[in-house]
Amino acid sequence: MSILNHLPLAPAPLQSLWRASLALSALTVAGGVVLHLSPGNVALMQTVHAQASALPWAWEALTHMGEAGFVLALLMFFMRKQPAGLSLLLKAWLLGALVSQFFKRALDIPRPAAVLEPALLFLIGHPPMSGHSMPSGHSMAAGSAAAIVLLVMPAHRRWLLPVVLGLSMLVACSRVAVGAHWPADVLVGWGMGWWVVAAAAQWERRQPWQQSLSQSRWRLALPLLSYLLLMSFALQPNNTTPAIVISSVGAALGLACLWHSWRVWQKRSRP
Repeated sequence: MSILNHLPLAPAPLQSLWRASLALSALTVAGGVVLHLSPGNVALMQTVHAQASALPWAWEALTHMGEAGFVLALLMFFMRKQPAGLSLLLKAWLLGALVSQFFKRALDIPRPAAVLEPALLFLIGHPPMSGHSMPSGHSMAAGSAAAIVLLVMPAHRRWLLPVVLGLSMLVACSRVAVGAHWPADVLVGWGMGWWVVAAAAQWERRQPWQQSLSQSRWRLALPLLSYLLLMSFALQPNNTTPAIVISSVGAALGLACLWHSWRVWQKRSRP
């Protein structure tokens, strides 16, 4: 039984496109696992990373766009008037955080900067030097964003899907470009992002949050989340131009979401 038959989103996306996307994302995860087990993972990382030195500012901007907070703020802004979409987004965000951290700690794969000689790397921005590498959290967020857009985008705007998909892939590739991840990490993370959304859609089908978010005890949830996003961007230390630009955009999105959710809360609180 298809997820899309029961997910309260309108208009319904193409069933065949969703199934094909999930199949391709599963192949992406499988390809990432195979690549991780092969010597080509290191060679591909060095090749892609070496090419990034031509446009370091662009890759750094893209990699900041893959931060979970920025993705959440961006999608919250565009779906601020779609309660079902917001419910799906929040569930995907929660599941993604849990899945990402679980596999990172379970696999415990070192990052490129902890393995390769410093002379072989041209680190862009301030990527993590150590810690858990697989899967890439930024890539998972990018893949999840593309999947959510596919599910909630109105039919008359589906021409934007190739743009969203391309941007999602560029954000994922940026993690290799800046020296933060192996290509295998990116493939696994990006593919897993689609299945996180599929799981969130099943969750939403069985236990919808759409009505709960409008109930009195949950009415402050979205304003509070918007406020936390705004403050996270406003207080985030940045010392490069791309980081400052993306954080400023994120803060503006958080402020816009806060204003909208506060207005909605005030309207619903009136007798």
